[in-house]
Amino acid sequence: MKKDLWKNVRPMIQHYATESNEDLKVIDIVETEILELDALDKNGDCFRYPTSYSLEYRYNGKKVDVKNVFEYMRAIINFLEGCDSMLDAISDYESEMHSYYNDYLPNY
Repeated sequence: MKKDLWKNVRPMIQHYATESNEDLKVIDIVETEILELDALDKNGDCFRYPTSYSLEYRYNGKKVDVKNVFEYMRAIINFLEGCDSMLDAISDYESEMHSYYNDYLPNY
């Protein structure tokens, strides 16, 4: 599901990033990070629960650099929150313009 969500939202992010002359390499980097996370944690529960559903320990003595995982996730979240803000601002602008057009052109 998360890969499908990314496949659907990436073209929209890329479209608006291109219109505002943003660096598209960042989108590729984030996609790589999302795919890496998906490969590591298909169900999205490895970092939340210490055991699997069959109560087997996931890391069994392996060390996890929690600070690095946090910074990695924070980078992805910052990018996605920025995209959310951008798309929200665009939606507000389009809604406002639509309202203005309706005021001046009632059949619009």
